[in-house]
Amino acid sequence: MLEITKATLDFALLAWVSAGIINLCGGLTVAELSGAIPETGGMVTWLKRIFGEKVGYLAGVDLCICILACIYVSTGKCYFITVKQTV
Repeated sequence: MLEITKATLDFALLAWVSAGIINLCGGLTVAELSGAIPETGGMVTWLKRIFGEKVGYLAGVDLCICILACIYVSTGKCYFITVKQTV
């Protein structure tokens, strides 16, 4: 990958560490929200309590339509490729 992008090893290590810090911040934010709002529903419940009913509803719709659909499609595609290769 470094040969394709013509990047140095130092840049790749910096990008890897930066991504790790960003992921750590996201995980700590979710942990803090889970402790502060101990209700079922996750992100939708948090957004509803913080920003109101409309934002919570839109987050739920977005979760159902966009995110879950992408997961189902990618999982189905991987399954189809695996079955196709074994047959």
